[in-house]
Amino acid sequence: MSKIHLLSETRVIGVDIGWTGTISLASSELCVIAVKDMPVYKTVINKQARTKLCISECLSVVKSMIDQGAAALVIEDVHAMGRATGVNAAFSMGYSRAVFESIAVMLDINLIVVAPFTWKQHFGLIKTEKQDSVEKAKQILSDSHKYLTRKKDHNRAESMLIAAHLLRDVRQQSASI
Repeated sequence: MSKIHLLSETRVIGVDIGWTGTISLASSELCVIAVKDMPVYKTVINKQARTKLCISECLSVVKSMIDQGAAALVIEDVHAMGRATGVNAAFSMGYSRAVFESIAVMLDINLIVVAPFTWKQHFGLIKTEKQDSVEKAKQILSDSHKYLTRKKDHNRAESMLIAAHLLRDVRQQSASI
């Protein structure tokens, strides 16, 4: 994992990739500052309804979080999982990842890519239910409860935990210096 110099307060953007994902901003005190569900819009292509990522709004959300002091953008290292992943899902994940990698380059912010297994193992969430991510986020991140009120908020919890994983790593690095 890349080293980020810890200032008095480091803020990190965590992104749960995908059309139903979320963008979260958390601080080194493990406090949730902002949460935005993935900006998408509905359209019709070849007479079929489609959901598309609103790239300009994704850019605007990340820029706003950088303006609030974010020092890094953390995304999952997503990829197709063999035959279990549908073609559309695999494309959606890869496309979303490319969008956020591009945003990081355009806005000149540190990009950290973390494997889902790595952050989930860190929080004891391997082979658990989606709701367990919500409970873990509520347990370790202050102010997370106000963003985690719906059953479908597991994506919000995961984006918070992705950010928290890096923040804990940064805290451990600074403590060992």
